Amino acid sequence: DDSFNQLGTGTNDQERDRPPVEEDDVREVEIEDLGEQGDGIARIGPGYVVFVPETDLGDRVRVRITDARDNFAFADVVDHL
Repeated sequence: DDSFNQLGTGTNDQERDRPPVEEDDVREVEIEDLGEQGDGIARIGPGYVVFVPETDLGDRVRVRITDARDNFAFADVVDHL
């Protein structure tokens, strides 16, 4: 059981530090803001930002994550909802 606790603690810490998405994940999001370059900005979870090109404020879209980083991600539109 000691080895489980040691492994479990490390795993939980690592999971907390990981982004809430991975590359190729498909998610439904709403564009809440527009970035300086005109890309749509959506949020997943508490404060995780996803940049989505070719979208407008208020769009609801299904996106595929193309690049997931620690604090933000880039995604392409799969479908407009």
